[in-house]
Amino acid sequence: DGTKVFPGETIEKVWLVENPNGRSLPWPEGVTLLEGGRRGETKKSPGKIEIQPGYERYLVKTDITIPIDARGKMRFKFQLADSSQEPFGHKLWVEVNVVA
Repeated sequence: DGTKVFPGETIEKVWLVENPNGRSLPWPEGVTLLEGGRRGETKKSPGKIEIQPGYERYLVKTDITIPIDARGKMRFKFQLADSSQEPFGHKLWVEVNVVA
């Protein structure tokens, strides 16, 4: 969204993710958040996933630390994954503008 941030700053990003098939097809056990969003090129993010009543809405949160040498526009990509680290669902992202 272009929020202005500073090098070295840590920000929290929160997404509200809906599962339209939640009652008949709930999310798998052990869901995690991967940074990068592609198998083999991802790392587990310290994301928090809070399941809301009804299994249809989820708050997905992660802390992002801006690299100390970063400048300008940066985009961080994430994707949910099951317990075997297999990505599923839409990619999540955040875009920031790093100012000195």
